[in-house]
Amino acid sequence: MECGQRQRCRGDSLVHAVEELPLAERSSVMSDVIVLMTTKRFGCAGIVDADGALIGVITDGDLRRNMGDRLLAESAGDVMTGGARTIGPDALASEALAIMNSLSITNLFVVEDGVPVGSVHIHDCLRAGVVAVGPIDLAGKLLRHHSDLSDDRYREFVRLLSVA
Repeated sequence: MECGQRQRCRGDSLVHAVEELPLAERSSVMSDVIVLMTTKRFGCAGIVDADGALIGVITDGDLRRNMGDRLLAESAGDVMTGGARTIGPDALASEALAIMNSLSITNLFVVEDGVPVGSVHIHDCLRAGVVAVGPIDLAGKLLRHHSDLSDDRYREFVRLLSVA
């Protein structure tokens, strides 16, 4: 087992604490969000609602796609991508790495009851020697976290992963 392989996404050295996270409200002005993203250096900002629940994310890519005269005056809610990719606090670091690899993203917010409690960055996983779980293992984990998948959709998902 590689170093960090069995680490969970709750309170370990791979997880950035909530105080470190780049979080902004939906109504935040983009000029402030860009400063936050630059200061926190995660390459993204999580967008939360009034109750603190994660409702979206703004990435460096979103900034490039929305570049224009009005970007700095727009609200975070206008620029964000809804449905940020997340992982639960009891997930293994290897699961987080597998998800980030499969989605070509560099950061996953760790959420509990929809509220961000931390963040895992791909660079931290790689520095710790974490190895991603296999695609079939990942499919099972995803099914447990996304119980809205029908059996047919799950089987198709597993079939596609098997041929990849």
